[in-house]
Amino acid sequence: MLGLFKKKEPVIESKPVDIVCPYCFKKSRHDEVHFRMPKAGGKYKAEVDKLYNNWCDQYKLYDFLGQEKNPAVSASDPDIQNKRYTKNGLLIEVTDPLGNETSERLCRNCHNILPHTAGRTPIVIISVIGTTSCGKTVYLSSLINQLLNHDTAINFGASAMPVSQEIDYIYQKNYYNPLFVQNKMPQATDLDLQFPLIFTLDFKDKTKQSITLCFFDVAGENVVNKNALDTVARNIQNSDGLLFLVDPTKLESIRAKMALNSKEEIDLSVREKSPSDVILALYENFIAKEDSLATNKPTAVVLTKSDLLETLVDESGQYLKKNSNIFNNVIHKGYFNETEYQNINGEIQQFVNKVDRNFGNRFENYFNKRGYFAVSALGTNPDDLNGVITPKRIDEPLLWILHQKGIIKGEPRG
Repeated sequence: MLGLFKKKEPVIESKPVDIVCPYCFKKSRHDEVHFRMPKAGGKYKAEVDKLYNNWCDQYKLYDFLGQEKNPAVSASDPDIQNKRYTKNGLLIEVTDPLGNETSERLCRNCHNILPHTAGRTPIVIISVIGTTSCGKTVYLSSLINQLLNHDTAINFGASAMPVSQEIDYIYQKNYYNPLFVQNKMPQATDLDLQFPLIFTLDFKDKTKQSITLCFFDVAGENVVNKNALDTVARNIQNSDGLLFLVDPTKLESIRAKMALNSKEEIDLSVREKSPSDVILALYENFIAKEDSLATNKPTAVVLTKSDLLETLVDESGQYLKKNSNIFNNVIHKGYFNETEYQNINGEIQQFVNKVDRNFGNRFENYFNKRGYFAVSALGTNPDDLNGVITPKRIDEPLLWILHQKGIIKGEPRG
């Protein structure tokens, strides 16, 4: 009977963590933020916010340039009348110089609104990169839907939600509604807009610290376009992990075979940028700046459209065998299944080196922490959707990165 009434573990009351702005990536202490005043008056006049305007100009957000805003006031402004903190000392609200309460915290460097989780939980920034038309937007649509509305968070005793109504609106409009409501493919990533999709992952076990997940959907053209690299290089450099998406129909040595056997139209006359071209661009713009000429960021090579790989199965097993791990959906529940990971990692690594040795060699040379995966965001050819979407292994690359960061545990299991 002594074990039936165990003392409940206390809720973690961690001290405030440094804030990393998910927009400009600058770091600050929680008590160095600025606050947006609800009203203007006196010497605090409404005007164009220069810091926010400069950020919008850098990212070519023309609709927001030149707009007047209520003034922003620093948390250290001597005219602030009162400050309010959480129990663990996080500054969350002030009474501004005009006597109005405000809890709208701004990054002190770019004046974007900080998520309510800023200073409370560590942030994990993940960039989703790849060549044009590799399926990044479809993948993110399916992955985040799995995280928010299906079993990914639940399997780890957690719940996930957008950090703000604005983020929810962007996700619903550009990702969820086109694919899951209108039953059509989402539009490709806008070349200019690099707006982060930010979500919290909160665990039911309050002894576990919540985390903030920030996804950047990086347009494929921008990765290999020298004129646009300034826009995305900072995103990639400041990421905690990379999801490197590869469309197998773009791999030269198997394009013809896949075009012959696949329902999906593959234009063999078009020579698009290859995964090797992306690695070259990444090398030039951030890997070459590393001391060891390689990056330690956990990077997952993710073969998209894995359902199309069935066209490569034959009796000889030249590329893939019938019993390939690629076609088995795997659910990681409560822990990251390291045995299942080793199976898929070994098979995809072997496959990549067989069909594109140049890419495989570059990836293994310049990325120290690497994993290989295959996913199907839809579970079928886009023309066969009919409202039924059954993704395969969609969350596995993300869970691997979280495991690499020490956020979720891993166990070897049969």
